[in-house]
Amino acid sequence: MSLLGAISLTSWTQFRFGPGLELLETYVSDVENDCAASVSAFEVSDEGFERQIGVDEQTGEAINEWVQVHKGLRGDSWSLPHVFRDYFPTLKRASALAMLCSFVEHELNILCEDIQKYLKIGIALGDIHGAGIDRACRYLKVVGNLTLQPEHVAWTQRADIFKIRNAMIHAGGRAGKPDVLKIIQSNKFLSIQGREIAISEGYLAQCISVFSNVGDIVNEGLRNRFEKEIAAKRNAAMKGWHS
Repeated sequence: MSLLGAISLTSWTQFRFGPGLELLETYVSDVENDCAASVSAFEVSDEGFERQIGVDEQTGEAINEWVQVHKGLRGDSWSLPHVFRDYFPTLKRASALAMLCSFVEHELNILCEDIQKYLKIGIALGDIHGAGIDRACRYLKVVGNLTLQPEHVAWTQRADIFKIRNAMIHAGGRAGKPDVLKIIQSNKFLSIQGREIAISEGYLAQCISVFSNVGDIVNEGLRNRFEKEIAAKRNAAMKGWHS
């Protein structure tokens, strides 16, 4: 790894993780705007039709009912208020949640690879037991020798977010596990509707805040571990250039 690449280790949130998270924060804002616009369009929609459901025995007049229709879905087949106020917004937010979690996991994996290059060691991320973000964090602590403030609340919050992500992706949005139910009950932006998890506006912003805190913790660990060492190499290199 070049000296410039090594220096970037101690400015990880500034040059890599932070800018990526900022982009996703804008994406989340667009998702929320889209959810709000979709709900508003449903609320003002007057599309539908009357259909005959019977005949008045006394007057012989037809008895009709209004069937609401929105975006091709009929109110006599679907609970349209639930679909457009809750179900579709949750699907959109769940997709954004998956993107956020994938970004964090990917960036930590790349960081592990960069540390391996800097330390010039043969132990790769794939050699560590486990999978996903937990394996990356284990690599940073065990191989990278980073201190990551294990008692910080951000780590518990991070784990909770990934459990919700897993429930949305791998369990069809259902909260069957007791630990997932506990997370939902303790978060004002999450709820259970029927058997499915509902994600309200505010949860994605909360996730970004948690991931930002995680990034700060990792960056502090990188600086404590490598800053003096990299600074010494930089000073030596500068002396070599001037000699």
